[in-house]
Amino acid sequence: YYMAGSFPDSTDEYLEIVRLNPDLSLDTLFHETGYFRSKINGANCRLMDVNTTVEGKILCAGYGWDDSKYFSFLMQFNADGNLDKTFGEEGIWISPDTSEFIFRKLAIQNDKIFVTGEFKLSGLNSAVPIMGFDLQGVPLNDFGINGLMTTNLSTKQEIGYDIAIQSDNKIVVTGIYKLGLNQNELFTLRLLPEAINDSIPLQVDNTVITIYPNPVQSFTITVDMELGRSGNVNLDLLDITGKTCVHLINDTYFEEGSTTFQLSLPETLSSGQYILQLTTAEYHFTNMLIIL
Repeated sequence: YYMAGSFPDSTDEYLEIVRLNPDLSLDTLFHETGYFRSKINGANCRLMDVNTTVEGKILCAGYGWDDSKYFSFLMQFNADGNLDKTFGEEGIWISPDTSEFIFRKLAIQNDKIFVTGEFKLSGLNSAVPIMGFDLQGVPLNDFGINGLMTTNLSTKQEIGYDIAIQSDNKIVVTGIYKLGLNQNELFTLRLLPEAINDSIPLQVDNTVITIYPNPVQSFTITVDMELGRSGNVNLDLLDITGKTCVHLINDTYFEEGSTTFQLSLPETLSSGQYILQLTTAEYHFTNMLIIL
């Protein structure tokens, strides 16, 4: 049995994974003590989930924090409790300093790892991240942008608490909306397997949105949109912190069905990652856009 969590002392918090024998005693064959306890780069850390691969490796997901930011990480151990140095960098993958991710749950199927949790934006707002890796801890280059997709389901704080991969490779995420003090609603999101590439539409039910090219160099993007229901549409471009950079479409009515149009982005935008946020009465999508 494996247990993952944290070990707090008076001032700090350490990530910890414990392996138990069937009688619930410590298995001292694991890291010689029965447990592994550490920080990452001196920051407080917490493990949130643990799973095993078909090769018998032990994979953990968690997050850490210091005075200024959150970060997420994956760690992989060999069966003896030592870090698997072939995974990530010396056994650990750590999110970039500016990502503000919190990994909460992981799933493994075939040759892929998927994680979900919380992607902090501005203020108390957050989106649901879904990130894909290969079994060596490298973000998938055919999943979203640099291995990451984010999907907002409302304008409130959203957190993914569980993730699973169906036998047909559809990705299912469950979690909660935080609507206010002690007011939460549950959600279940299922992504089609063909929606994991940034050149293929993001599809939920019968509404499909495709935005290309991505990355973009000419400050002009093409939007292919198929709405399952007529209604008003808003399309905004946000920076990575969730701050609105420009309103691309402002409460404009579109008929049900397919439409294609081009939009110009301000040439004053700096190179980097942005968030495209499309809102209708029924749906609220986000996707990453890279400007070169």
